[in-house]
Parts: sequence; structure tokens; C-alpha cells
Amino acid sequence: MAAPPDVADAVRAFAATLATSWERLEAIARRTSTGSYLADWAQANWEMIVEGVLPPGEDFLEVYGDGADCNGDSARVCRPEARPTRAVVCVAATDTVDDLLGGAPFALGPGGLPLEELVTMKDGWYVREPPFDCALLDDAGRARVVSTRAIRFTLGPATRG
Repeated sequence: MAAPPDVADAVRAFAATLATSWERLEAIARRTSTGSYLADWAQANWEMIVEGVLPPGEDFLEVYGDGADCNGDSARVCRPEARPTRAVVCVAATDTVDDLLGGAPFALGPGGLPLEELVTMKDGWYVREPPFDCALLDDAGRARVVSTRAIRFTLGPATRG
């Protein structure tokens, strides 16, 4: 199945939503007692903004970041029983991209790597704060961070349950 052309736009809209809302969300999170407010909010919006462009009831995305902690055993907010069928994958336009954690270029491979979450680099490490202009990837257990300007977002098969 080919990726809907608006998946990349949906991920970028999600990143913009995170960036413009983050300060207020952190303030709200400080007043809650859940301990998972930001993760719950991010997962709910991931499902609404990004998963929302997929055919309804046919495909479900892997959880965003840590996923939500508001539905018992499920990391999803809506449809907690749904199992992931697709992943948002980061594909490079060139042979290699720079790993911002170590600076060494590496190949994403022809199928790319699944997006774990959007982050920002600060003082040599990634943080969850605006402008959310980098992608955290899991490369066979090794954390990699790449600029979102160096990749495009598409769909691939689910890689985790």
C-alpha cells in the first residue's frame, strides 16, 4: 500500500501543534497529578492529526514516543484495542544523513527508520521542547537524531506491537 501523500504534511502539522502548544501544555502538566499528561496529550493528538489521514478503521500507527498511560494496558487513547499496522518512517533524500548525537553520517537504508518521536537538540543531546525540528530514531537499539530537513516522512509496516 502506498503512503497517502498527506502523511508527511500531517507529521509536520503535528510538529507545529507541539511547538505552538508546548509552553501551555507544560504549565497544565505541572498542575495535574497524572504524571503522564504530556505523553497522553501527544499520543491523543498523534492519533487525531497523523493517524487521522489514514483510511478509518483499516490502519493504525505505532504509538508516538512513550504513548499514553490513560487506558490500562494500551498505549493508545482512542481505540485502545487497536494494534499497529503501520509506522511513520523517516527516509533520506541522500545516501547518508548526519547523526546529530554523534555527528557521524549514517545510512537510513532503503526502507528508512521508524520515527520514535520529534525532539530538539540542545547542548549535544535531544530534549522534548520546541521547535521539534529533529526526529528521534531507533537504529537497531541505537538512538539516532536527524534534522527533519534531511528526511521525508512516509509509511512503512509496523515494527513493534
